[in-house]
Amino acid sequence: MAASKLMMHMFYIGLPLRGVIHEGEFIIQHHCLTSKAVVDSYRLCEKLNFSGLVCSHEFAFHFRNELRNTPITQVFLFEYLTPLKNNDEDKLLNVNWVLYTEFDHDIEDMVLYKF
Repeated sequence: MAASKLMMHMFYIGLPLRGVIHEGEFIIQHHCLTSKAVVDSYRLCEKLNFSGLVCSHEFAFHFRNELRNTPITQVFLFEYLTPLKNNDEDKLLNVNWVLYTEFDHDIEDMVLYKF
């Protein structure tokens, strides 16, 4: 939910982001963050061809196994054929960060209004 609120805030101030939520271990030492999970997240994020927040396949698998039938999986997350660079697509679990917006209109109106 924190990542979702960050997405909404940055969009509202005119800085749309791309992000990936991923499952994995990492190391933090002397203000450095590193791991295979960080590299995998970065690679997937670089493939995205839209401003949005997605879950990696690894995270989606973990999340579905843990919270399979909870209301959050039905409202907060949705599977979508997500646009990737090079005219490719991948069915990814997307975070519905628009839920937290205060905009009453459709998403197209919101984008036009903000930009």
